[in-house]
Amino acid sequence: MADACALSLFTASFSLALISVIITLWILLYLFRKDPLVLWGHSISDQWVLFCLVGVSVLAVWACDMVENLVIGFGVGCLVCGLHAVFRKLDGLYLEEDDAVCYGLVHCFGSSS
Repeated sequence: MADACALSLFTASFSLALISVIITLWILLYLFRKDPLVLWGHSISDQWVLFCLVGVSVLAVWACDMVENLVIGFGVGCLVCGLHAVFRKLDGLYLEEDDAVCYGLVHCFGSSS
């Protein structure tokens, strides 16, 4: 299955190039930038940079026709998280204070042990 995913990335070279450019823009303009962005002598606030990057990212997802894949992936992720929450066993997750003292996990300064 991983081979098919890798092969689909190489066959969709436009999508791969566009997403690579978007990721590079996010890294350079939002993650690694320390000083305010200055274009043509005007300082641009972080909120505008974030707004523009989100807009460009949404346009790229729409242009690459990945909306359906993202919705399906989000739905599957929510389903997996929900199933994990339903079937998770909580027995033995919490430890009583007396048991913690008996097992030596908590030390009482007033005790003689």
